[in-house]
Amino acid sequence: MSDPTHPAARVRALDGLRGFAIILVVLSHGWTLWPTSFITAHRWVEPIFNSGDSAVTIFLVASGFLLFRAIAASESKAQMGPLTVAVRRIVRVGPAMWVVLLAVMVVAAIDVTDAETKQTNRESLWHALTYTYNWLVQENLTGTRMDLGHLWYVSVDMQAVVIVAVIAFILRHRPTALLGTLSVLFVVLVMWRFHAYSVENIYIVLNRTTVRMDPFVIGALASALVPRLPPADKVYRYGALTCMALMAPVLFWCFRDASYLRWGGTVLEVLVAVLLVCVALAPQRTRRIRGSGALLALGRMSLVIYIWHFPIFHFVSRHTYDWDWLWKVVVAVAATAVFSWVSQVVIERRVTRLLARPEWDGLRAGDLKTLAKRLPGRTPTGTPG
Repeated sequence: MSDPTHPAARVRALDGLRGFAIILVVLSHGWTLWPTSFITAHRWVEPIFNSGDSAVTIFLVASGFLLFRAIAASESKAQMGPLTVAVRRIVRVGPAMWVVLLAVMVVAAIDVTDAETKQTNRESLWHALTYTYNWLVQENLTGTRMDLGHLWYVSVDMQAVVIVAVIAFILRHRPTALLGTLSVLFVVLVMWRFHAYSVENIYIVLNRTTVRMDPFVIGALASALVPRLPPADKVYRYGALTCMALMAPVLFWCFRDASYLRWGGTVLEVLVAVLLVCVALAPQRTRRIRGSGALLALGRMSLVIYIWHFPIFHFVSRHTYDWDWLWKVVVAVAATAVFSWVSQVVIERRVTRLLARPEWDGLRAGDLKTLAKRLPGRTPTGTPG
């Protein structure tokens, strides 16, 4: 399935969405810093500060959309094998997360205000490194580090990447069957989410892979549909504008009465998927989702902001117990900005350049040995260069 859309425009649209989503995520974790009595007392304010789960849905839809684009967009129509997809994903997400985990473990060893046990630190570190943190939360919530709790999303994302990559590879020569399989899988996962919410504890439900991965699946399905849809410039242009106009009311609906785990969340992920399709196929002048440069910058840095902000918020909260909440916020946000910017410059830019290297093009069939021989530091014969 060739990709007829303009990649730079699509990336800009995704940056805008992710910038909006990361703001909601950070606000939803602000309870570690500021009083929540005013927020909980006003129903019109509460969704702004407690829509983190809905924001993660946006991330997952965008992630699924980009994943399928990466594994399917090839002139030779030969897709990357699941192992190569997983390796690329680890290279993309791992380095930034590893630095955060190292920092948290060092602080845990020397900070007297860190009350977590060595067993909790070992378990949390192991499950974070193996992308199974959400499983640990399901099995032993009290035995996890609170400041790493947000890594459930990274784990679910990686698990969804592997599952969708396997399905796409198996059905790589049968595009219609692939679309049908993704569609059926999405419906089954939504039905399972409704069922799980009705019979299980909310904290277990929120960390189940099978409950949280349907946004990823519909993102992949939307990406697979793009090259098969007919041209209709006005439809896609007005469709994109309509989806953006509906985003705020749907987010508010998701928050009310736990609708995120039922119809509200379902409508949200469909809305985001439709928006991405419309932006991808809209005329060039419409593809640039309007927004400030700051929002786009936040979107480009959303990964490092997501990984850094929660441990920093907890660290600041522990060490500023008697401070006014406003100063806590100022210090925590400033520290998050600094660490995220350094991580973006030192780590993310290098990772982006590494993943853009032409050597990856030869791995559409999953030949990792080829990559090992051609990466920087080795000569074509495989000996150190």
